[in-house]
Amino acid sequence: MKSVHIGVKNSESDMAELIRAAEDFCLERGVDRDTCYFVELALEELLTNTINYGYQPDTEGNISVDLSIDQGVLMVAIVDDGAPYDPLSRPPVDIAESVDDRPVGGLGVHLVKATMDDCRYARENGCNRFTFSKRLDKAA
Repeated sequence: MKSVHIGVKNSESDMAELIRAAEDFCLERGVDRDTCYFVELALEELLTNTINYGYQPDTEGNISVDLSIDQGVLMVAIVDDGAPYDPLSRPPVDIAESVDDRPVGGLGVHLVKATMDDCRYARENGCNRFTFSKRLDKAA
């Protein structure tokens, strides 16, 4: 198994650093560019929500991301100590509905669910844990 652990604070500058590290992890292990893009998109969507809504203003928090590849599956786990929130509990977004008629929010999680093979949420030890995985076309 190939893996990396990245810990950051709940800030947008740290998020950008984390996404670059995730991209490096994927590319160094031969993950195709499309999959790298979707992993980065998922991280950006989920981390933006965590940073913007999981913490009170001016409150420092901790976010960690574990990336691993095992038996042709890329796995990502995001753990944060923010307010409890299960993004998978939101009702599905009706993308056929016009933008004007659709409620605000949920499109990012919809994109994550649509591009990843598996998504899960759990609240463990006072932390949110969101995991997602993607089967790789070739062994990385």
